[in-house]
Amino acid sequence: MRFRFTVGDEFQGVLNTPDKLYDIYLYIKTHAPVDIYCGIGIGEAEISGNKPINTRGSAFYRAREALNFCKKNKRSIYLRSADTKNMFDKLVNTLLYVIETLENGWTNRQRDIITYYRLHSDYTYERIGKHFGISRQSVYQILKSANWQIITEAKHSSMSYCINL
Repeated sequence: MRFRFTVGDEFQGVLNTPDKLYDIYLYIKTHAPVDIYCGIGIGEAEISGNKPINTRGSAFYRAREALNFCKKNKRSIYLRSADTKNMFDKLVNTLLYVIETLENGWTNRQRDIITYYRLHSDYTYERIGKHFGISRQSVYQILKSANWQIITEAKHSSMSYCINL
């Protein structure tokens, strides 16, 4: 997996499989100093030479369409595939929109704790609580009130659909 800057403030990456796609998006979103748009294109990628500008293919054209959709519709993430009936795209994009909508409703405290939890998913609630000076039960309540279970299920479902293309 390689990500390269292409023009201005844009970068593109090519993945062999989409299983880590959402995790990469979250990593970039969490570490970027500004809000980002993420257009995902699924398809062929032709890489010729060492310059990113020489990269083309249906995946890149679809990613550009998805990125334009994000900017026009104020969405953070959107996907375009070769699905001519758009049923696959609609399902995945609906799940991504549910996640985005729920995350936009988080408090700063919820965001801090969930970001830490995402980075340390192997930690227990007790260990996370110690980091923030709160109880294990408080961590559970914060995750519950942030609809963490729904977000987790939507993420796994949307990525499962991508993997099974």
